[in-house]
Amino acid sequence: MGEVVLGVDTHGEVHVAAVLCPLGQVLGTKPFPATAVGYRGLLAWAGKLGTVHRAGVEGTGTFGAGLSRYLLAQHVEVYEVNRPDRTARRLRGKSDPLDAQAAARAVLSGRAKARAKTGDGPVQSARMFKLAKDSAVKARTQAINQLKAVLVIADPALRNDCPAWATASCSAPAHASARATGTTRTPCPRPPASHCACSPSASSSTPGRSKS
Repeated sequence: MGEVVLGVDTHGEVHVAAVLCPLGQVLGTKPFPATAVGYRGLLAWAGKLGTVHRAGVEGTGTFGAGLSRYLLAQHVEVYEVNRPDRTARRLRGKSDPLDAQAAARAVLSGRAKARAKTGDGPVQSARMFKLAKDSAVKARTQAINQLKAVLVIADPALRNDCPAWATASCSAPAHASARATGTTRTPCPRPPASHCACSPSASSSTPGRSKS
């Protein structure tokens, strides 16, 4: 049995595989579930048609990530395959078996040159940490914006009891002046209306304070 090329059209629940000989003849197409058992069955089925050394997989970073990792673990070279262009789809039609065959043909012709990522190691770990950090920063920003929106229509007595950073009248000028001058200023925890540290006239209107 000679070498064959595997092509896979990946989806969320089912992957459709196609096996081609080096001359481009289709030896078979078959769907498999997108599970660990389905991955093993897919490679075993392709192995009955020939020796699989190369595979073209669509969506190696999304739906095909699990299959790509399994094939790489079985010493199969996995190539990232883009979807066929719209012109080719209009001429040939759109179906999962045709997309799987197109993935295998992309590997045979050499158009698919990008190797699939392994999805492990320090790079993947850093990617997961960054994803969690970005989600936490976004959630924090949303919470602060919601709090400020509520304080806009709140009772004035309640706004005076809130920290200075939570009130729109104190937070915006203080941060703007700090960015402009390159200095930092610690806001007062409960600033009165006339003695807020964020007010520009606070230093001149405070009694008993020496200019020196």
